[in-house]
Amino acid sequence: MRDLFEKKGLSQKEAQECILKFFNAYDASRDLNILLLKNKLENKKKDNKKLRTFQAFDYAEKVEIENLFLDCIDLCKRENSKIDGHK
Repeated sequence: MRDLFEKKGLSQKEAQECILKFFNAYDASRDLNILLLKNKLENKKKDNKKLRTFQAFDYAEKVEIENLFLDCIDLCKRENSKIDGHK
């Protein structure tokens, strides 16, 4: 490795600084990627929570509509039985 830096005309101290800059940049890039991935993960978690909430709301709405329909059927049956009882 020393030969490589000597060929480029760098002293040992300059080579160390060059290596240090490389790893600092690498660490910064890695940290930024981790931060971006954490943000993406949080956004996906929020999206999943919204979807679960929507699914629960959708299910509750369907149950409410079904119960309304069944109430209407019961009401119609009672009204028909009253009508049939008067004949």
